[in-house]
Amino acid sequence: MIELFNRQQRDIKQALERAEFAERIKANFLGHMSHEFRTPLNAIIGFSTLIRSGACDNPEHVREYAAAIESAGQQLYTMLTGILELAALDADKVSLAEDSIDLAVMLGCSIETVMGRASAADVAISADIPAELPRFRGDRRRIRQVFDQILSNAVKFTPANGRVRVTVDLSSRLVIAIADNGIGMEASDVDRALAAFERVDGLLARQHGGAGIGLPLAARLIELHGGRLTIESVPGVGTKVLIELPSDRLVPDAEGL
Repeated sequence: MIELFNRQQRDIKQALERAEFAERIKANFLGHMSHEFRTPLNAIIGFSTLIRSGACDNPEHVREYAAAIESAGQQLYTMLTGILELAALDADKVSLAEDSIDLAVMLGCSIETVMGRASAADVAISADIPAELPRFRGDRRRIRQVFDQILSNAVKFTPANGRVRVTVDLSSRLVIAIADNGIGMEASDVDRALAAFERVDGLLARQHGGAGIGLPLAARLIELHGGRLTIESVPGVGTKVLIELPSDRLVPDAEGL
């Protein structure tokens, strides 16, 4: 009877902890997303109202307003897509569309995608990717999504004259490292960065905003492939994101052809 009572007490405690965690996630979601949704929505409503009212008859200004509406719409779409993907992952409703991926080519494409933003921000990007990098069996869209997100974050949180470096370690396992010399994080903030709808403290981090979806989603997608995403960071020194891919998903050359 005592053992049964103790087990019931443990079950009750675990249930309460899960409920408290769910309530905290809900509060974080409502607190962060109410602001993150309002900003692009205000831009869409404001600029579209100006265009519809005819108050602006300068074609160049109308094009600028339309571009702002498009950008805000894309921002909303990205946030909503991320939320839906996280929800699907939590419900175990995501399946992988597996393919043989040339990781070197995909990394190069992701670097090319963020190169324009990096150049505009005066951030240099370099890469050291071995030519013999094996192919990887995984979901092409999801892996590309991870690379794009990590590189985008690295550029976003690196000040002018900073640098982002992409390297690949094949010594014992396949690890892709994306490192920057940006603002960095305290060790206590790393877990927050990987938690959905959390935001890392710090003035520059708050200035950049964000819904707190990208990193948690990237980590979950790598875990779905059987890998692991970890973060090493030092305030004022920079951040390194390590993407470890499982060896049992590496494709021998003959199979990749």
